[in-house]
Amino acid sequence: MRIFGREPALILAAVSAAFSLVVSFVFGLTAEQAAAIVAAVALLAAYGLNVSAETVGALNACVLAVLGLVTRGQVSPKPDA
Repeated sequence: MRIFGREPALILAAVSAAFSLVVSFVFGLTAEQAAAIVAAVALLAAYGLNVSAETVGALNACVLAVLGLVTRGQVSPKPDA
């Protein structure tokens, strides 16, 4: 079985890493709450959750926008030589 053309373990690892980042910086979730959310995602993946291409595209757009906002404050352009 593949999710978005990838192995489920890879998707679950990415979701787990994303939740770790969100818990660390944004939300006051406990480790148990974050683990429960990851477990729910794993359960959905195990039973073959079908996600449309439009949903994947919308999620990608949101993630890219958030990453752009986070990254912009931490980088500066290269000075002209």
